[in-house]
Parts: sequence; C-alpha cells; structure tokens
Amino acid sequence: MSMHAGSRALSRIAGAWISLRGSGAGLRENTGAPCTRGEADVWTCNLDRAEGEVTFKAWIDDSIDARGTPWQVTAPFDIDIYPFFFETEGDYEILEDFSSTILGNTRDVAVYLPPSYDENTAKHYPIRSYRVDEQAPGFLGGTSLAGLVAIYGAWTRPQEFAGVAALSPSLWWDDQVVVDQIEADENGPEALRIYLDSGSSEGAGTTGPVAALKQVLLAKGWMQGQDLLHVSAQGHQHNETWWKLRIPAALTFLLRDPFRVQP
Repeated sequence: MSMHAGSRALSRIAGAWISLRGSGAGLRENTGAPCTRGEADVWTCNLDRAEGEVTFKAWIDDSIDARGTPWQVTAPFDIDIYPFFFETEGDYEILEDFSSTILGNTRDVAVYLPPSYDENTAKHYPIRSYRVDEQAPGFLGGTSLAGLVAIYGAWTRPQEFAGVAALSPSLWWDDQVVVDQIEADENGPEALRIYLDSGSSEGAGTTGPVAALKQVLLAKGWMQGQDLLHVSAQGHQHNETWWKLRIPAALTFLLRDPFRVQP
C-alpha cells in the first residue's frame, strides 16, 4: 500500500514519520506500525499478514491521526491513499468572467477546494486547472431542467462520469422520454452512483416521474442506499431555498470514499 502524505503536512513536525494504527493484519490501536519513506513523500506500508477485513488510520509521529474516518479494506489489497492531518476547513475561489462557448456569455464561477487541497499537494482532483487528475471520472449535478440534463448526460456517458445528483429533475419533459429511454436501455452503465430527489410539495408532475425513475433503476439492479439514494423531502418546494438544504446529502452520498468507514 502506498501513502502519499504530502510535504506540507510533514514539514510541520521536524523528523516526522508515518505509521498505521488499526485492527487486522497485526495492527494495534495504541501503537503504530512504521511505514517506509520513499521518493516524493510516498510512504510504503507493507502488511504481510493481512487477511480478511483490515481497518486502519495513518498517523504522523504516531501522535496525530489523519482527519476523517478510518480506511477499511479486505485483504489482499494494494491501494493509494492521500491523508491529511491538520486542516479542518475548505476554501473557495471565484473565477471571474468565466467564458462559456456554449452559452455565449460570461459569469463568475465559485470553485470549492476541500481541506486537504493545500495541505496534501500530492492529491489530484477531477477539477480543471486545479491539480486535475485526467483519469478520474467526474460528476454531474443539477436542479429542475438541469437535473434532467445531468441524468441524461451521466447515463449516456458513463466513461466520463462516476455519479450524478439530480435534484427535482424535470423528468416530465417530453412525456418522460428520458425515463423511457433509461428503461429501454439494455446496455446502460454498469456502475453509476445516482442521487435522485424531489420535494413532497412540488406536485405530482415532478414527484411522479422521479418515483417512476427510481422504480426503473431498482428493477435494473440499483440498490437504495448503496449506488442509489432516492429522497422524498417532506414539505420541500421547487426552488433554490429547498435545494440548498439537500445538496449536502447529495454530495456526501456521491463523493464518499468506498475505502473509508462510513459515518
């Protein structure tokens, strides 16, 4: 297993070293197993006795543990992890006058940078111009008609997108043609994480097609709570006031790390 610790984190403690604590593979909860430092702050952690489930966290100097929940894997495994130890809050930058060749106009765009962004510079993200990982699949999201477009785009381009968040999507459009296309598609994406919701006060024109798509996805093998999260928000209406309340759940579901212990 390779651990990309990041020089900025390590530089905060002179002579810092990386270890693992946990359970399984001979790991202990109260004493760290040292990892070996290589080039570019990449640490190799060999767990030769790994069998079955292994749960672990990275530690600096065996005194400060990584932020977030532990990693949980099943042996044998060989993964790369990018822990961060100090930052607790993210940040955002405003790209002014961002030009769209499709819309033919400009607008300001806010780009959110997570807490790990500045601390662990070894980590890359599926965000253009921000240490982009060209191989990492992206995510689509939208509300109302944009939610409809997001569902269609992610479904028809699974090689580009790993997940989609569709909040109150306008699936009623054109007699539910997108719902019908997905139902008839026998060669759809094999792995696509889907967040799908509507508000109970939006009316049957929105909630009905959303519920219909949920049933189509369940029939195709998606499982609620695993690769599909359908939410019916009681009392929510069709506007930004309510959508912003549901965004955190959508992002948490789409972006959760499958190798982390889920909260």
